Amino acid sequence: MSAPAIVLQHPKEQKHAKNTARLAQLCSRKVTVINTSDADAMQKLRIHCDATSSALIYPAEYSRPLEDTAFSEMPVKQWLFLDGSWKQAYAMLHQHPFLQALPAYHFASPPDSAYHIRHTQKINSLSTLEAIAYCMHQVYQDDVSPLYSLQKVFVERWRAPAAHRR
Repeated sequence: MSAPAIVLQHPKEQKHAKNTARLAQLCSRKVTVINTSDADAMQKLRIHCDATSSALIYPAEYSRPLEDTAFSEMPVKQWLFLDGSWKQAYAMLHQHPFLQALPAYHFASPPDSAYHIRHTQKINSLSTLEAIAYCMHQVYQDDVSPLYSLQKVFVERWRAPAAHRR
């Protein structure tokens, strides 16, 4: 991966068996997962985040389409992703106001999610791993096939009732 991906993880997501942030971290040393209940880690991140070198992937009212942005003019040195349910992600965004000061981007035309073991009511939702992969491929044309391959194996091996799948 061309740039670090910092995943801010809701405390309830950390031990969740279907956690794709952990998978992404296994695939790349450039993926860091920070539990948002870790005050020291969040303070260090706040100090090291600024609007000229960091960006947030989150579909906020003020976010811009990732696909329509020329990052050569404003290179991003680190990407932040929120890991949790949509409700948890919204709460994390508001619990840590420094995140709202960062440039935010959303996916205008993401691929269909292949992560079928958790449901969501939101259209165009991606797993955290898929969001990282899509971002890195769109911005840097990185080969993210190892990320997708690992998730594919994970989904294929997941044993759960069909009713729990998307």
